Amino acid sequence: MAAILIAMRSGTPTRLAGAGAVAGLLAGAIGALAYTVACLNDGATFVALWYSAAIAVVTIGGALIGPRVLAW
Repeated sequence: MAAILIAMRSGTPTRLAGAGAVAGLLAGAIGALAYTVACLNDGATFVALWYSAAIAVVTIGGALIGPRVLAW
């Protein structure tokens, strides 16, 4: 997420919390993809519950951190 926020900083976003949330969503999705490739546990309940929860946590973290990091 740090690399995504640094890249977004050069674009001077105006809605900082929204931009941070998008960065968190992207980082969470990339992390979930990496975990999917490495892990063999692919039950539907596991994927639906824990992947969604992890992505939501990272998205909320991005929304909270975004205004501090992206402020210009």
